This record gives sequence, C-alpha cells and structure tokens, in this order.
Amino acid sequence: RTRVVGKTRCNLHSSRSHVIFVLHVEQSSAGDEKLGKLTLVDLAGSEKVSKSDCAGETFEEAKKINWSLSALGKVIDALAEQRPHVPYRDSQLTRVLQEALGGNCRTTLLVAASGCAQHADETLSSLRFATRAKSVRRVFE
Repeated sequence: RTRVVGKTRCNLHSSRSHVIFVLHVEQSSAGDEKLGKLTLVDLAGSEKVSKSDCAGETFEEAKKINWSLSALGKVIDALAEQRPHVPYRDSQLTRVLQEALGGNCRTTLLVAASGCAQHADETLSSLRFATRAKSVRRVFE
C-alpha cells in the first residue's frame, strides 16, 4: 500500500501514517537453525493542530498520529522506569512494536530534527523523546 501524505501549513509533504517494515531472516545448516528479525519503523511526526491548520480528514489523521505517539511515549517511560506494567495494548503501534521495544532486541533510534526556529518546539519534543528512549535498559537473564 502506498504511504499517505498530506499538505499542512507546517509541511507540504507531511506523512499521514507510520510505516513498519519487518524482515524475517532464517539460516539453516547441518541441523543448526538461526532466526533473525529486522524491524524498520518510520514514525509520522506529531504536529500541533493549531500550527498545522489542518481540518477534516487531515485533522482526524493528526489526532490518530498524536494518540499513537503519545502511547509510544508512555511505553518508553514505563520501560525506562522499569515499571511492572508496560501499556503495550494502548495502541496498535505499540502492540506491533512490543517485541522490538521490550524483547530480546537491539534497538536504535534516529531522530530527524530541524534547525529552523519555526520548528523549535517540535524539535525539542523529539529530542526529549529520544533522551527518554535512550534511558531504556533491558536486563536479560
């Protein structure tokens, strides 16, 4: 399916959806089997509705994007603070990423940040999220 983009006041080519690509790799030789999984995720950026001036369908998409990013932030906070309950079920995004975030995985996060003063609030928000995500430590037994 083609990725959905829409025009807002903040971004002429604003992504209106998250993209998740999962690659399963299997290696077998002489009875020895190794399995691997690579999950690549491109998250749609959150936009303040008041700044992006979106309405109608674009407004509804923005609400859903912001909801799922908020749920992801709650999961990251719970993992970083090593809480006994992690709210993976709060959104479809966090359910799909549960293994990548809280499983026996190596996770790397890349943040796209803008040097433009106009987008300073969004950039700071993204960097704060990255800082919280960086504090997640998984302990394996």
